Amino acid sequence: MGATVAINAPRGATGGAPRAAAAGARPPSDAPPAGPASAWSLLSRGMNLEALVRSIIREAVREEIRPLREELKAVAEGVRDYREVQGMHGGEFLTVEEIATKLKVSPGTVRTWIAAGALRASRPGVAGRDGRVYRIMRSDLDSFLATKQRDSRDGVDTKAEAARILAAVARKRRR
Repeated sequence: MGATVAINAPRGATGGAPRAAAAGARPPSDAPPAGPASAWSLLSRGMNLEALVRSIIREAVREEIRPLREELKAVAEGVRDYREVQGMHGGEFLTVEEIATKLKVSPGTVRTWIAAGALRASRPGVAGRDGRVYRIMRSDLDSFLATKQRDSRDGVDTKAEAARILAAVARKRRR
């Protein structure tokens, strides 16, 4: 019942001669056990003991983490599905550049609308500090555009207004 088994390591792998086996145990063998993943095959290929231990620990950690990775993937898929549903209901976020491209204005114009409070935006950041990039919800953009259309000057002759502005500019240049 109290028989101890010796580790049969090749000479030099542990810094000394192999320990003697206890009574009843098989004598040490110079031939390593078969199998590509065995520790003996790694040691015989010139891998030192420290690298072998690292390899074994790395494999053990991978085995422990594998279920967590699968659970994390499932959570990420759920979040992605939620965002797709939110995108259908106006919850999609847009950047300043995307809005500028869509409305054919400069990004500076969009930032001016945000600074003036005409277009609602958020600046997601870390640790309670504002981030550097604005995010605008599609629903906020839609309400902004609806407000702009209501506020537009219907019934005003744009050509006449443009001619009046050009005439005023020309008068200022002559002075």
